[in-house]
Amino acid sequence: IAEKAGVSVTHIMRNFESKEGLFQKSIDQQFKLWDMMSAERPMLGEFLSKYVTAPLQNEDQLLHVLLFIKGSLHKDSRANIREKFESQFLQPYAQWLGGEASSARSSVITSFLFGITFFNYICESESFKAEKDLKEIQKIVAPIIQKLIDGNS
Repeated sequence: IAEKAGVSVTHIMRNFESKEGLFQKSIDQQFKLWDMMSAERPMLGEFLSKYVTAPLQNEDQLLHVLLFIKGSLHKDSRANIREKFESQFLQPYAQWLGGEASSARSSVITSFLFGITFFNYICESESFKAEKDLKEIQKIVAPIIQKLIDGNS
């Protein structure tokens, strides 16, 4: 990590004290809920479907996904991820959604989006590479997400 960042290991340890401290700081930077909520509510399903199916802009996007996967292998890290994710993402999102079953809807939307993100970035599905297929995926995904956002049964 230090080598990739172009700093000494001592610098990393002085600023983060441990690998766990570095991991914790990284988690704190990951949950950017409002970046994903920048569209108007009636168009949010379409916006989110494009957000999670977009091609990688840079390797940092992939590193964030991989960091969560690797971090989940350790019990303490898993607890930290869960606590941060619930307090900084799921709960505010559920509150923003409002209405009946907002917590459950928040969890389903999030699980759905993470699944698509994983399939797109980690599995590198061919469906996400062909423009025609990508448009079809977005057309299918957008109304499903929008229905969950709106709270329609």
